[in-house]
Amino acid sequence: MSVIRLFCSLKSKGVSESEFPTGILCISDGEFDKSALGNTNVAHARLLLANYFSQEYSDNFKIILWNLHNRYYGSDQHNKFETFGDVDNVYYLSGYDGSIVAFLTGMKEQPTKEPKNAKELFEAAMNQEILELVEI
Repeated sequence: MSVIRLFCSLKSKGVSESEFPTGILCISDGEFDKSALGNTNVAHARLLLANYFSQEYSDNFKIILWNLHNRYYGSDQHNKFETFGDVDNVYYLSGYDGSIVAFLTGMKEQPTKEPKNAKELFEAAMNQEILELVEI
């Protein structure tokens, strides 16, 4: 949320919308904290962006939440996800293998259709040629 607030502050100071990134990759070493005002961080970020940026920019802004599991903070169960169901341009990753981020960043070969939500991202990841060699 602090990065989203920084973007909004910079935008209010006259920085052109074209100068901003089109998304954010948030990496947490535990669970993501709850947002204020009873909203999820994703919903709150979208509201803030919509107040400072164009509707097109805020609707297409990608939010990638990558949770690196650890037990440092205890074994209490926290809410893992910031939304319910498939929300366009919001992605969830968990674990230590960052290769899945390649589908979103263009660092490796892109799927034929850019994934728009978590379900499509999963389908793109599972549709890799190497996985066709797996026999069950």
